[in-house]
Amino acid sequence: MANGTRLYQKVLGKMLESIDSGEFPVGGRLPPERELAERFEVSRPTIREAIIALETLGRVQVKTGSGVY
Repeated sequence: MANGTRLYQKVLGKMLESIDSGEFPVGGRLPPERELAERFEVSRPTIREAIIALETLGRVQVKTGSGVY
């Protein structure tokens, strides 16, 4: 990328905005990876990277086999 920002970081910013605005309610389950990938027009691995970053920031909890909350 020309400006040094990785694609997942841009998606991370958009996901944080959605969480902060209440579009993704606190304690609620995020949409599936496939749906998020279509929404943000990126690949599923990019969504996974953004979710890992959200988890590192303490903004979401990943429950294996259940989803991302």
